[in-house]
Amino acid sequence: MSLRLLLRGDQFATIISAYAPPMTSSDAAKDKFYDDLHVLLAAVSKVDKLIVLGDLNARVGTDHAAWQRVLGPHGLGSCNDNGLLLLRTCAEHRLLLTNTFFRLLTREKATWMNPRSRRWPLLDYVLVQRRDRQDVLVTKAIRDADGWTDHRLVISLMRLRLQPRRRPQGKRPPGKLNTLLLNLPAHCFDFSNQITEKLEDLHTAADNATVETRWCQLQNVIQFTALEVLGRARRQHQDWFDDNDAEISN
Repeated sequence: MSLRLLLRGDQFATIISAYAPPMTSSDAAKDKFYDDLHVLLAAVSKVDKLIVLGDLNARVGTDHAAWQRVLGPHGLGSCNDNGLLLLRTCAEHRLLLTNTFFRLLTREKATWMNPRSRRWPLLDYVLVQRRDRQDVLVTKAIRDADGWTDHRLVISLMRLRLQPRRRPQGKRPPGKLNTLLLNLPAHCFDFSNQITEKLEDLHTAADNATVETRWCQLQNVIQFTALEVLGRARRQHQDWFDDNDAEISN
């Protein structure tokens, strides 16, 4: 899944979220994943900032000397076959593994515990282009974050300045939904029923839809249903015309 964000100065950042097949997967599955990733990376504009993140199921080891422009001096553990695939991909696309460039405690680098050996390898990464290395302040695992998963949450602090959304001149933004109506049982029941019915219709009609398509459909169903059932909340601060409507009419 990918997302393109507008930054200040008319620059863009492309963010790619990926999940790689584990070691137990077939070679064909791994090859397909990296083929698809190659295509996606090649399609990114050369002037964009690029961030790749996710569970890449790869152990890249600590051989900084062999992979100086990809692997930092603070890797973890040994390298496996999946790690070599990831390192070669990074080298080809001028990416570096930000997790390995910061001197941290082991618990702030390891992201998953092997249930059999009870060891903690590094499997989840944040990758950026070499030229953007200085934008990354730190990438580390959060030990106590509960994400309903056996992986630790990984955070990466970066110097990125998003372009603020500009409202077209002369247009007032749409008002907020009147969510107070959800406190009324009748409205709450109606809203819940309509959402359920529309989502069931979507599930039947779009069995082969992509993740992005399903997300857009879900978003539209919730927004349109909420607007139908709840409507817009009345603005607390009326403009001059609304405040003086009665006098003008007379």
